[in-house]
Amino acid sequence: KKVVEAGYQQIIWTDSSEHKYIEESGTMNIMFVINGKLITPNPETGTILPGITRKSVIQLVKDKGITVEERKVSIEEVIKAMDEGGLHGRPYSFSDTPLRRISATRVTRSCRFKTQ
Repeated sequence: KKVVEAGYQQIIWTDSSEHKYIEESGTMNIMFVINGKLITPNPETGTILPGITRKSVIQLVKDKGITVEERKVSIEEVIKAMDEGGLHGRPYSFSDTPLRRISATRVTRSCRFKTQ
């Protein structure tokens, strides 16, 4: 309810120990394009769904010659990419919902996407 009242449609879940790393969205896995690379949380943590759609998207992106990194993605990294203009196009999720704004610990950023 708080998420909707604040004007958001989704919540992004973070890791349970530090709440520093993005894991997935409330209804989907999440992927970001930062400086030309598709970056997505690694499902080996055991808290991210490693489903077939996720696997298929990653393979399609690799087939197009785009570098894919499956690793920890910090909130700070995404905010920094937003601030520096390195968040290109749009972050991808499996329903292809664009990330327009992010808030974390009293920090809010709106996306200023570059088109490629």
